[in-house]
Amino acid sequence: MDGHHFRVFAVTFHPEMEREFISGGWDNTIQFWDTRQQHSVRMLSGPHVCGDTLQIDAAVNHILSGSWRKDNALEIWDYVSGQKVTEVPHDYQGESKIYTCHWLGQDHIVAGGSQSNMLRVINRWTMTTESRLLGLSSAVFGSSVCLAGKWTGLIAATSGTSVYLLERDGQHHSKK
Repeated sequence: MDGHHFRVFAVTFHPEMEREFISGGWDNTIQFWDTRQQHSVRMLSGPHVCGDTLQIDAAVNHILSGSWRKDNALEIWDYVSGQKVTEVPHDYQGESKIYTCHWLGQDHIVAGGSQSNMLRVINRWTMTTESRLLGLSSAVFGSSVCLAGKWTGLIAATSGTSVYLLERDGQHHSKK
């Protein structure tokens, strides 16, 4: 395969390799690109990407991918080899088909999606949910994590026509 064959929903540059980036979409692949090349340089098969669900952690060279599917919805991959490192299990409150996911510092993952209409903060090392936003009327389609400054770790998430702000400690949230 030389590039994608269906819609592409996510693209992200490698934070430390300025000429390299990855993309994912409906064709169940993550394509690896180099700005000096016209075509993708390699790929890995698996993730069914339907949102902003590709993130790279340069500290350990891992890719976080989210898929809109029942099984293997959240996975972590080795950037260099393309091999799966682990799968993040579903929350005991229900399964989510993932539309958005991010690294939250070195120790956590933020992920949201449909089916359970939930946003989760997951401990990266134990793979357990540490906090969640439940009872939403529709899927969580987008999220963002503030990376610096006074509000480092603040999470913004969207569901339906609402935007939610969640403090990193998981104690408070507000609906805008």
